[in-house]
Amino acid sequence: ARPAIVQCYCYLLESFESNAASTNHAIVKMLYRVSSKLAMTPIMFQISFFITVRKILAAPKMDIYKDLQKFAGFIVRRFVTALKESPMICIDTLFWKTTDDVVAIDVGYDQDKIPGKKQAVTWTPPEESELRQLFEKWLDKAQAVDICDMIAQDMTTSTDKQRMDVKKKILELGLVAPENQHILKKKPKSAADWLPDEREALRSLYEEYRYERDPVALIQEKLDTKTRKKIVKELENLLGVRKADLDPSRSIWTKDEDEELRILYEHRSETHSGDALLEAIQDKLPKARTVKEIKDALVRLKLRRDESSSEH
Repeated sequence: ARPAIVQCYCYLLESFESNAASTNHAIVKMLYRVSSKLAMTPIMFQISFFITVRKILAAPKMDIYKDLQKFAGFIVRRFVTALKESPMICIDTLFWKTTDDVVAIDVGYDQDKIPGKKQAVTWTPPEESELRQLFEKWLDKAQAVDICDMIAQDMTTSTDKQRMDVKKKILELGLVAPENQHILKKKPKSAADWLPDEREALRSLYEEYRYERDPVALIQEKLDTKTRKKIVKELENLLGVRKADLDPSRSIWTKDEDEELRILYEHRSETHSGDALLEAIQDKLPKARTVKEIKDALVRLKLRRDESSSEH
């Protein structure tokens, strides 16, 4: 319910004595639906409306006013109940209320309880430091990409910062001079984030860097208009690479170790299965590996099903 529309109905009800009975019936039906059916009774707690309510209750007890007086009594009872719980509601009667105001009254003015209410965004020192670093990183590409969007996607110290949060913080920190603020304007997204030649380059770069500690960082240096998140997502979609296999903290296997693991798996799977197979492979590997490391490597090589994903 829009406050402006509710105000119009309340204004029309002020002339209830001269309105046609059908008009009053339509007004009450609408206001009752808003206040009761939509559970937005506090939207009616307004002093000018209460003046009308007082006139309605003081009117003669006649059939033409029956619905009006019943509705007026309903609003008064609801207001008295709300007033007992929160005396400060008297101040709210001076103003017409928004939907957020109505919810705030219902939950007792506790902002943390308001459903869907966006809380003030806070920035920790590490987040500010990363923001400054990412700003420098993307600044020279500001004409080609949406710099605020790229920074929001690239942040690792925070996952809840949106594009607008980043823009506000950049301005707050004074990282952009007033005459250059146009570089922060939102840019339309292209129809295809990845062009065919970019996807082909991604395939090639992944094969080149897949055995490095942080392949995504090295790929990003070559594809400098793509964020880390976009590269990870495209590798998942294009090549079926798991996020875990791109984590810099993962266990690293060389190309030769992968090949040796593949051979051992093919040979031992003929006579072993389950945990026994993993233990047999573990015994033969020249470098000590845990069973979990072997499992993860077999999944990465697509020789074993990813049990973690099948559980969801």
